[in-house]
Amino acid sequence: MTPFPFSEAINEGRLRLHSHGAIRYITFAALDSYPEVSALMTLRNDTSHPDPATTGRDIIAAAGPFVAHVLGVPFQNLIAGEQVHGTNVFSVPKSFHAGCSETGPRVIPSTDGLLTNARGVGLTVVTADCLPVFLYDPKKSVIGLLHCGRAGSLKDMVGAGVQRMMEDFATEPADCTAVIAPSVGPCCYDIDLWRANESRLKELGVSKVFNCRVCTKCNNNLFYSYRAERERAGRMISAISLKW
Repeated sequence: MTPFPFSEAINEGRLRLHSHGAIRYITFAALDSYPEVSALMTLRNDTSHPDPATTGRDIIAAAGPFVAHVLGVPFQNLIAGEQVHGTNVFSVPKSFHAGCSETGPRVIPSTDGLLTNARGVGLTVVTADCLPVFLYDPKKSVIGLLHCGRAGSLKDMVGAGVQRMMEDFATEPADCTAVIAPSVGPCCYDIDLWRANESRLKELGVSKVFNCRVCTKCNNNLFYSYRAERERAGRMISAISLKW
């Protein structure tokens, strides 16, 4: 199958490439157009991940200050899920600031999906081939970030995330924008996770679904890929916040 190159996504304007010192990251045209949202995904930055075997919690702790700086939020206002390839979704309340850590990101146990309508809070996931799915409801000012790997996709992680947005924030799926960030494509994996999640989002009634169509394994020079590197693979960080 034809590969899905990074350069094509840049040339067509689906993604935008940025750098901050030695650290490179991308933003998404579909979310950049909204003034109240900041969203990004780090690229392969080997200097920021000296030990690829570290846990997601450690990666967020190490690279979190950079991510927080780009988002424009305090480092201690980053929040992450433990990521167990399940469908648990945690809604971060507006009172989160009162209980945030003084030293670093807060990690929610056994959680793969995060939602919030609180401003100045950065939702994060770490991936190396799995799909990060960004959600944004501009009418209710609600954001979400979901970790959708093979297991999560089969268990309907996006369905759990959209349903929780409807229950907790009265979101109407037709008002939402969703972005499927770079992840392993059908060119390199036996299950087409892109199509499965894109189809499910549309089935749920999400009106705007943008698939970046960039394969992390095909573009292993720019992204970490577990299928290309196995245990040696580092992790990218995806993050989103509502601006103050």
